[in-house]
Amino acid sequence: MKSRATLIAAAFALVSTVGLAPAASADSKVFVIESANGSEDVWTQSSFDTRPVTAGEYRHEGRQVWEYDYDEDTFRNLGTGLCATAVDRDKIKGRPCDDTDPGQKWTRRGSGDSRLLVNTEFRTCAEYRGLDNPLRLEDCDDDNEKQHWHLNEQ
Repeated sequence: MKSRATLIAAAFALVSTVGLAPAASADSKVFVIESANGSEDVWTQSSFDTRPVTAGEYRHEGRQVWEYDYDEDTFRNLGTGLCATAVDRDKIKGRPCDDTDPGQKWTRRGSGDSRLLVNTEFRTCAEYRGLDNPLRLEDCDDDNEKQHWHLNEQ
């Protein structure tokens, strides 16, 4: 019994040391989320969970790649492991993933090449506010091109 506990502890230590993350959900896809307004700026997560998600030039960084889990309706940043979270009704910040946090639940609205990304807690949409500026959550407007996003599968 004691050797089994030692083996399990060693396995956890190896996983932590090597940096292996849990396997992705079987029902998920990985995207770069690009503004559909012509700027080609993409969602970028800071390494810190107190910082907002911004729109930045695409630099092939993990902080710009997001996994959408269709079972949990969450966007998880592959570079930081943080989930896109609605905060104070109008901000999007990276926070530790928590499947019970309604601020981390998102739906995609629309069809075709671009979609609105709707936070289900506040029923507001992610809106582009310019290069290197934080994304904002605003009342959804299908005609507002700043709220349309390309989900570029990786």
